[in-house]
Amino acid sequence: MNTLTFNLDKFKEFVAPNTPQEKEQIESLKKDKSWLILSGEIAIRVHKVLREKKMSQNDLAQRLGLTKSSVSKMLSGNTNFTLETLWRLEKALDVTLITVCSDSSTISNSLNKAMCDSHESKLMPA
Repeated sequence: MNTLTFNLDKFKEFVAPNTPQEKEQIESLKKDKSWLILSGEIAIRVHKVLREKKMSQNDLAQRLGLTKSSVSKMLSGNTNFTLETLWRLEKALDVTLITVCSDSSTISNSLNKAMCDSHESKLMPA
């Protein structure tokens, strides 16, 4: 066995998930990449809002208290956004990025569906 093969085997062993939970998380992400589609849609929507408000990524970074490179990475379209991050983006941009739709007893189903359908059409870039 040459040194390169030995080092590659050691590297694979080093980066392999150690716990069953890590293995499960990795397998789950490999199987279901649909969250990437939503992430891309959110990033496109934020870029559109920035253009509409004549804001730069640097302006957004200042409002969020982040670096420009952090915002750039966030808006690359492959970020697994947390709820807190989405909330902070919405507050910084004064827009709604995500609407949670449910079968609430306080809102009629038809009104709830109309609100969700309307929001989905706004989420998709024109």
